[in-house]
Amino acid sequence: MLPAGHGDCLYIEYGEEKSPHRVLIDGGPYYAFEPLEKRIKAMIKANLVFDLLVITHVDSDHIDGIVKLIGANPSNLKSPITDVWFNSWNQFAKEPEDKLGPEHGEMLGAVIEKNKLSWNKAFGKEAVANPNHATLESKDLSGGLKITLLSPTKAELIALKPYWVQEVRGAGLEPGSRDQALEKLRKNMRLRPADIMGVKKKIKPINQIFEGKEKFEPEPSPTNASSIAFLAEYNDGTQPKSCVFAGDAHPDVLSASIEKILAQRGEKRLKVDAFKVSHHGSKHNTSPELLRLLDCKKFLVSTSGAGKSQHPDREAIALIIQESKPDTELFFNYLSDQNKCWDNSTLRKRYHYKTHYPPGGEEGLTVLL
Repeated sequence: MLPAGHGDCLYIEYGEEKSPHRVLIDGGPYYAFEPLEKRIKAMIKANLVFDLLVITHVDSDHIDGIVKLIGANPSNLKSPITDVWFNSWNQFAKEPEDKLGPEHGEMLGAVIEKNKLSWNKAFGKEAVANPNHATLESKDLSGGLKITLLSPTKAELIALKPYWVQEVRGAGLEPGSRDQALEKLRKNMRLRPADIMGVKKKIKPINQIFEGKEKFEPEPSPTNASSIAFLAEYNDGTQPKSCVFAGDAHPDVLSASIEKILAQRGEKRLKVDAFKVSHHGSKHNTSPELLRLLDCKKFLVSTSGAGKSQHPDREAIALIIQESKPDTELFFNYLSDQNKCWDNSTLRKRYHYKTHYPPGGEEGLTVLL
């Protein structure tokens, strides 16, 4: 988990240690671009490639670093990225409603097209989405990684359209106008500043959360509902590995897809080595029902705690510990005011969990499966 401020930037390696394959998920907000840029420059110098780049959805804390990356040095990225998975106007235009795409999505779509990067090749250049909850798309990447798409379905993408049209036109763009998007990007490579100042929110004491019965309330965000989320499975014939990368996806969409996988496999719970917690540990994106479908001990939380949401929420972490106990392991890519409360020996002993933070005050965390 690269240090991506309050956003996501996940760098994955799989396969043989001497010649690993790579997947990049999201690029974080604009202000946390430097660690990603450094990693990409090292790859270019070593003539390495990404087998896949996934931009989960168009929220700025996921997309801005990718817009900046490709817009800043696109010629060097034609070779290192084999395929880009991203849902923008090109895909929405094929659905039965108006063209659309949020402002930064328009910018990214424009630079992808301008530089002729492979775009949704694995899906025939159409939307990265399941037709419905009954049918799950699976793709095999080079090197033996199998990806099963959990989110979104086409229903979530279609539901976004009115909101996206409003956002794009509010930014002075016409949906689908690549020239307008490129011109706006040219004038502002820094992109619109993210809200990193934050506001204090009410935080319950941890003991009250564990002792009380918290009512789960799902979030209404249409952009998060469109998030690309998937189950990644790698099997080299000796020790299979798996992880759910949940983006900011909604828990009901994830649950419906996982239930389909379980029905196909004749299992009651999905055994995975790790779960990248949805929406940076928001209490509105991890439900009891979702956790009860998982047989998992390692939970990854990607956020610095900055921004108005100040993730992760204590309610979400407590729920994860309660539903996956004993021996839950929490992995944080920052030590922050929001998550340091879990670095407590009394709590760890009482609730039977472990915590992992970046070593020596560093930022970003490597998790080995």
